[in-house]
Amino acid sequence: MPKPKDEEYINRIRKMSEEGMTSYEIGAVLGKTPATIRQLWKNYGMIHNTSFKSKKDQRDLEKAALIEKMAVKGLSSAEIGEAIGLTPTGVRSYFRRYGIKAGRARGSQPGSYNTNWKGGRRINDGGYYEVAVKEHPHKNNCGYVREHRLVMEQIIGRYLKPEETVHHIDGNRLNNAPENLMLFESKSAHRKHHADMNRH
Repeated sequence: MPKPKDEEYINRIRKMSEEGMTSYEIGAVLGKTPATIRQLWKNYGMIHNTSFKSKKDQRDLEKAALIEKMAVKGLSSAEIGEAIGLTPTGVRSYFRRYGIKAGRARGSQPGSYNTNWKGGRRINDGGYYEVAVKEHPHKNNCGYVREHRLVMEQIIGRYLKPEETVHHIDGNRLNNAPENLMLFESKSAHRKHHADMNRH
């Protein structure tokens, strides 16, 4: 009978197998060869899928393997997301889909990634930097304001109106350099700008 740790490992393979993942895909996630996975299928009588999936699925698996490596090193979903261009929510969806164990528990995450942290700078689920500004009139329920809005307020010398929108010229939500920001009077004006850009 397998030890508890081995049993957890086997159950993880069984779950991925039942979801239709191939030996190649499971091996990519777990860092094992397809032959090893097939031998485990045989040893434990698992239901499995012998077909191969699309290139898109293959890229997805490679990303999952990368995410798992970073999670094993103890990186949080926010830290992983910042490194590979995903939101923390996007990273957590890989955790769920591929049975990846999260790096740090919420309470043990460092600095801005810890939900008990009392101030500073963090990346929110939308992929934007936000800063703790407890006295700001437009702070969110946790006392944070998106950093690009704060930068624009410094540029124009006043608080932004709630309907005003700040655009990132290069499309990078984390690049809050003043020269990369453009102010629009409303969300509709911002959407029109994007529509105009897509036409050209």
